[in-house]
Amino acid sequence: MNGRRLRAGMSAIVALLALAGCDDGPRGPGKLEAIVAGEALGGVLLQVDGPGIRSFSAHGDARVYASSDEVRPGRFRVIVISPASGDLRFSIHVDDLDMEAPSVMVLQATRADNRLVTPSAATVRIVR
Repeated sequence: MNGRRLRAGMSAIVALLALAGCDDGPRGPGKLEAIVAGEALGGVLLQVDGPGIRSFSAHGDARVYASSDEVRPGRFRVIVISPASGDLRFSIHVDDLDMEAPSVMVLQATRADNRLVTPSAATVRIVR
């Protein structure tokens, strides 16, 4: 009886070790969601840095305009605007979802009525 339990226990341990050693491998291309939050935001100018960035796209009624920095590969200036005030959402399309998330810095921000606000009034969160 003890030998049977020992074999069953060892089999369970071996199975757990085998599962722990499994790697999903690279996930490949995809998109990350970026959310710019702030009170009554109407638009932001962002600096986005990271390897493997392909493009940007808007969510909802937002609009996104982006240009790459010719001197610094992997750096983009991105404008996100929306006619409705509130959080601004857009996607960052990347080569590999397992890569480190891009860094995003708010350079300028405006309210929906086009009044400038301090860039620190807007925060950016990246969601995988």
